[in-house]
Amino acid sequence: MPEKLALCIRLSSLGDVINTLYAVEQLKDKYRMHFLTETSFSDLIVNNPLFENVFTLPVSAIRNNLWSPFQWPKALQIASSFAKNLRKEKYDIVFDFHSNLKSALNTWFSRSKIKRGFGPGDCYEFAHIFYNEKLSLNGNIMHRQDKFASLAGTNLPKTSGLLTLPSIPEISRDKLREFLSKFKIVDSKYIVIHPGTSRTGEIKRWETEKWVRLITSIYDNFGVRSVLTWGKGELSLVRMIAQLSSYAAIPCYQTRSLHDLRAVISASILFISCDTGPLHLACAEDKKSIGLYGPKDPRVYAPRSTSFHLIKSPTGKMKDISVENVLEAASKQLS
Repeated sequence: MPEKLALCIRLSSLGDVINTLYAVEQLKDKYRMHFLTETSFSDLIVNNPLFENVFTLPVSAIRNNLWSPFQWPKALQIASSFAKNLRKEKYDIVFDFHSNLKSALNTWFSRSKIKRGFGPGDCYEFAHIFYNEKLSLNGNIMHRQDKFASLAGTNLPKTSGLLTLPSIPEISRDKLREFLSKFKIVDSKYIVIHPGTSRTGEIKRWETEKWVRLITSIYDNFGVRSVLTWGKGELSLVRMIAQLSSYAAIPCYQTRSLHDLRAVISASILFISCDTGPLHLACAEDKKSIGLYGPKDPRVYAPRSTSFHLIKSPTGKMKDISVENVLEAASKQLS
């Protein structure tokens, strides 16, 4: 077992946490590892065999005590207690894969011997001032996995497969079994479509009418129904698509954890979405998947799974991705 202890920090988002894990996996023979992230993404880290310990940043607890000056001492106490717990670990090195002010402060609080993050121009909010080892990318356009691997001092293959993740709990699998039984879906013969994106990523959305045409075409050609997963603020969109698609689409139950979402995706025969975190999750499960990319550069942001099929808009606009192109890709994946 390695003697040196490392803390790896990536607070968010889902896709970047997954891309970080691909890089961190290459360090398992060199360091004993801990991981720091936000609560929303801890399902990918807790009980993951790559890590001995997991810290979740108490963002909500601190934020809830900032509304009134009378509560500020409580917020300071929470932050101070968290920093103290980090210092107790006596890390040999901290890899700050996030490199913004929030993550850099935690890097600094750890009092690690080596504090490694991205340098000026490659970090956010002047985070580089808290590091004693800074990596400059020199303006190079890099895939996110390569960027994080560079910080870790490792190299990654140009394709990626199944990622080391915790086991999916039976309670999450039971929810799925109950759902599939209710809608008489046998042998997990369904595809997962995630039509939404975050509010900040609405420019990456495909038109509702095209999702409906794709879903009904898949059902008419293959007899396969689509289960529509959704996140915060996306339920109304999913309900509209399901209503217009009639029997061909079913809104998924609320997936209250990443374990719930993984259970739905992992049992399906195909996953389709725009440039979203769930797409990266599907690829981490090595699931057959199709990703629709418009304004974002897939050379930087697209998954690298060998089971992934990229559809890129010729103009960079989502409206210029045709239903026919996506249907053709789905037909190949389902054959």
